[in-house]
Amino acid sequence: VHGTLSECLFFFAKPTMASWPLAVALAVLAGHASAKLLATSFAAPFDEMDFAGDRTVPGYHRTGHAQIKRHFVRLTPDRQSKSGQLWATQPLQVRQVSATLTFRISGQGTTLFGDGIGLWITSKSDFTSGDLHGFTDSFVGVGVIIDTFKNMDSPHKDVRLVVNDGSKNMAFFSEQQPEGCDGAMRYHEDRADFSVFNASRVRVAIRGASVSVSIDPRNEGNWVGCAMLDAAATGLSEDWLERAWVGMAALTGALADNHDVLALQLDEEITPEGLDAMEFAPGDALSMLGQQLEHQLTAVQDGLQNNIKRLQEEERKAEGRISTLEAELTSRLSDSLSERIKSLEEIGMDSLKEQEKLAEQRLQKLEAAMDSQMQSSISDRIETLEGQVSDKLVGTLATRIETLENTIDRKLEQRLSRLEALMTERISSTVEDVHQLSLGWRAPFVGLAGIVIFGLLLVWLKYRTLTKLHSM
Repeated sequence: VHGTLSECLFFFAKPTMASWPLAVALAVLAGHASAKLLATSFAAPFDEMDFAGDRTVPGYHRTGHAQIKRHFVRLTPDRQSKSGQLWATQPLQVRQVSATLTFRISGQGTTLFGDGIGLWITSKSDFTSGDLHGFTDSFVGVGVIIDTFKNMDSPHKDVRLVVNDGSKNMAFFSEQQPEGCDGAMRYHEDRADFSVFNASRVRVAIRGASVSVSIDPRNEGNWVGCAMLDAAATGLSEDWLERAWVGMAALTGALADNHDVLALQLDEEITPEGLDAMEFAPGDALSMLGQQLEHQLTAVQDGLQNNIKRLQEEERKAEGRISTLEAELTSRLSDSLSERIKSLEEIGMDSLKEQEKLAEQRLQKLEAAMDSQMQSSISDRIETLEGQVSDKLVGTLATRIETLENTIDRKLEQRLSRLEALMTERISSTVEDVHQLSLGWRAPFVGLAGIVIFGLLLVWLKYRTLTKLHSM
């Protein structure tokens, strides 16, 4: 058991106008109750720390958005879309139990708020989320739901008892007429009479397979019967409780509230009288101030965390919007640049084509001018070269022809001279022979031969002369 018996039975009463609203629950029959209280009971203050320096509730572990403060366990803050749980680490291992949960549901909402707290004694060793007020519909055991949101679409009870033997599902619970009762178990924090010592209580008594629920809406000791189911109605086995774990869970949706757990008393013996056997004593001013400050600072902290989360969400949305705008801007710039580049390319192509056309025309003119100049220049140069070559060739040929003619003439003269000498000699010899033989019969033939030879010589000389003239 955490702390002394007085600490384990730490309940808060409604404050009076004469003093600060602090009430410390003290048991009158401490010796009698000590033998009945289970180790899984707890009550504030929660002064034990874990290795990380966070407050703990011995025998329990927290999940979700649950926070353990010194004087209460806040399952959810007064913020939307939160859920928190406090779950036992060991099963009950008993055949009967009386579980009294002291809690406070409060918030800023005046007409719209939610969703509430559930006390679960089931076969689940850990919290399992689902559609049954945030808890799974697949379990064996008992649940008491304090539902602060009045849903007009279905029958509503402020306090509802749900029992499952393992065969029921969400459809069954939705169609079933709820077992339970109504009770004002929610506090408006903006009221002048609101105090951090306001609280409510719900009690679940289980004997084997029978279950009963009673409530004390304002923690005033005024217990009211709420629901009762016998073994035949529950369908539970007589020993199911030995394998059951106890847990508390709360959630908020579009509406929100602070859901605080102050104490859980688990008694193996069911003694209704003992529940009301309490006397309330005012606490000292410092303790009262400490609890009020803790409640207020927790609200400030929750508000800051919510604002930080909201700012982070807005920042994320802004970053997403910026990314979208950057993408759109990039796309538009890309399209605009593409269009402008395409337009410039078209203009450039037209300009290039025009420039190319002008350049081609200029090139043609230049080629024509160059052709004309080159043809004129080439003609002049050819003519000049032809003149120079002609002059040189004529001079050279004339010189060579003259030289050749002189050579030919000289050689012809030499050969003619030799021929003339030879002919003269032969003619003289022939004449002499003819003279000697003139008296004979051969004289006419010799004379004829000489005449023929002389005629041939004249023909050859004429031929040479004609050849020379043709060459010139």
